[in-house]
Amino acid sequence: MAHHDALSGTTNRSGFNDALSRSTRRPEAGGPGFSLLCTDLDHFKDVNDKLGYAAGDEVLRVATQRLREAVREVVRDSGAVARLGGDEFAVLLSGVTTVAAVTPLAQRIVKLLAEPYEVAGQRVNCGGSVGAAIHGVDATEKAKPLHKADLALYRAKAAGRGTFSFYDAATDELLEARRRLTRDLQHALHSEQLWLHYQSLHDSKTGA
Repeated sequence: MAHHDALSGTTNRSGFNDALSRSTRRPEAGGPGFSLLCTDLDHFKDVNDKLGYAAGDEVLRVATQRLREAVREVVRDSGAVARLGGDEFAVLLSGVTTVAAVTPLAQRIVKLLAEPYEVAGQRVNCGGSVGAAIHGVDATEKAKPLHKADLALYRAKAAGRGTFSFYDAATDELLEARRRLTRDLQHALHSEQLWLHYQSLHDSKTGA
C-alpha cells in the first residue's frame, strides 16, 4: 500500500522512485537503459475550482486509463504508469532508448489526453503536455532522469501546451535558469525582500 496510489490505481511517487532508482543503476551494469516521460494536465486547476474535487478526481481516473491505453497500444509491456501527485504522471519505458521509439507514445498520449472528459454532467477539456528524457546504455550524465524529463515538460508547456518535447541540455539549461529566477522572485515577494522606488517625471517648462 505504501507504493500504491488509491485514486488512480497506479504506482505512487514512492514506488516510482524505487523503480527509477533500480533502472538508473542498470545502464552502468550493462543493462537495457530506459526512457522517461512526464506529463500533467493543462488547466486542471480550473476543473477543481469550477466543478469540485470529485469531478477533478474523475478526470484523473480517466486520464490514467488513457495513459495506460497509450502505453498498451504503442509499447505494450515495456511501459509502467505512475501518478506522482496531483495531476502529474510519469511513464517509465524499460529498454526503450531512442527518440524514434519514444515519439509515437508521446504523440499518442497528447492525442488521448486532448479528448474531452465527461464529468458531473459536463464536457471538460483539459489536454496535456509531455516531456521526455532518454537514459541510454552509454548514459554518463549526472542529471537525474526525472529532472531532465521535468525540464522537457516545462519546455513543452512554454511552447504552447498540448505538445511534447525531448530533453535538450543546451536549451533546458536556459529554461532551468528562468525557472530558478521565477522561484527566487516568488520567494522574495513572499518574504518581502523587494523594495520599490518611484521617480516622478516633471515637465521642465510647466512644472507639471
